[in-house]
Amino acid sequence: MAKGCEYPARTMPLAIASDRRRDRRYSLTAKLRGKLLSGAGLPREQQAILAGHVQDISSGGLCVLSSRPVKNASVVHCELSLPQLPVRIRALMRVRWMKAIPRKAKYRLGLQFLL
Repeated sequence: MAKGCEYPARTMPLAIASDRRRDRRYSLTAKLRGKLLSGAGLPREQQAILAGHVQDISSGGLCVLSSRPVKNASVVHCELSLPQLPVRIRALMRVRWMKAIPRKAKYRLGLQFLL
């Protein structure tokens, strides 16, 4: 221990140090539909549609399985449909990452809540 230091230095366990997620994830079955927002101001008819199934959710975002690839940093106006609720939840989200699943011709997307 260094002179004048009342508390010993501690190292973070490797399992915690290597995990990039800050928030706990919860399994969720829900449908997601969204429109990719364009910085060029494309008319609504030309906006790309994103559809998929939510796999998990946290306070910071969610993971979606989709048949469509989406570029990182894309902003999406989303609607979540939960199985036992008659309402849709709207959210503005940003694509943080995308991973292709070649044998299924699907894409796993990480979406971050913006609001």
